[in-house]
Amino acid sequence: HSFETAVFVKPVSQDIKDVDLHAYDLIVLFNPADVNSLNENHPDFSQGDIKFISYGRSIVKAMEEAGLTIEITAPTAEAPSVAKAIEIYLSNHK
Repeated sequence: HSFETAVFVKPVSQDIKDVDLHAYDLIVLFNPADVNSLNENHPDFSQGDIKFISYGRSIVKAMEEAGLTIEITAPTAEAPSVAKAIEIYLSNHK
């Protein structure tokens, strides 16, 4: 059998310079490209009270290297999705 590689998703930085990230309580990052995009668009970013959600193993190291504190991690056995992780977090932080 012969196999070829196909790219279904190509993570690229988006222009979010005009987005006020501090207007949000929770921000979900899915892959290391999201951290790169954050750094490119907001080089002086300070996390402050923003709670970051990491989805997937590949993002955790990139977030830690960027100095971001991860408040919520998914997937886990209890929270197989971001939605479930947020639901659990909110129920524990009323």
